Amino acid sequence: MAKRLQRPYVYCPAGSLRIFGRSSILKRIYNEICGKRIVLNADQCLAITELERVQFHEYGVPDSRIFLLPNGVHSPDNASPNDPVRFRKKYTQGMNEPFLLFLGRLSPIKGPDLLLSAFKEVSFQYPLVHLVFAGPDAESSASLHQQVTAMKLEHRVHFIGFLSGQDKQDALSAASLLVVPSRQEAMSLVALEAGLCGTPVLLTNECGFDAVQTVDGGRVVPVDIESLAQAMILLLQDPAELRHKGQRLQNLIQTHYTWDSLTLRTLALYRTLISK
Repeated sequence: MAKRLQRPYVYCPAGSLRIFGRSSILKRIYNEICGKRIVLNADQCLAITELERVQFHEYGVPDSRIFLLPNGVHSPDNASPNDPVRFRKKYTQGMNEPFLLFLGRLSPIKGPDLLLSAFKEVSFQYPLVHLVFAGPDAESSASLHQQVTAMKLEHRVHFIGFLSGQDKQDALSAASLLVVPSRQEAMSLVALEAGLCGTPVLLTNECGFDAVQTVDGGRVVPVDIESLAQAMILLLQDPAELRHKGQRLQNLIQTHYTWDSLTLRTLALYRTLISK
């Protein structure tokens, strides 16, 4: 309809260009019927990472029609400061030990099984460190609980369910490290949220946010259990340096990834398209 009315339109796939996971046959049929046409006819395509730029190339979109616009986060509301102690009292019975945080769906694509297996190795070297899974139950929920029981880690692995709003911000502030073990992700929004709270991040190289390692705000590793375990062991060795990594990541997010600055870039793009 936009083309028929000779109106420009912008296309943002939000990480859905490459076919992955469930319903792949339906996705391929959709692509052949209209998906590819929507991409190729767009006046401008929004890529949230350099990896997504490459995926647009695979569809035949030239660089001249690709605009890099990463995910963003809202600037913090200073009227509601984060409270790590409040989170611990509400969700972990006041547990005072340091903990690693997973925040997302308990689904294979998010990699909670990889994290749990890696944590087993970490638990031997750091007997006081806990692991908190915060997210809605999904395909992996039952098997994760069974694994925890088999590992005899029930007292150190906590499943606290879905978090949102201030509870989520409190959890991010309380964690020593956020771990994002995703097998595939366009760009990890929760990594941005953690950085905004000053929490360092360990994530896989499929999360589209390698800037974490560029600014030394955490680590980026391959998608495998051993790499995750080694990185966690290394990062936990120096709690003071871990806090410094969180501060460096926070500076990056506040400078380049808040909607205050990203919205201005988007408006500039729209003005350019309209002027044509």
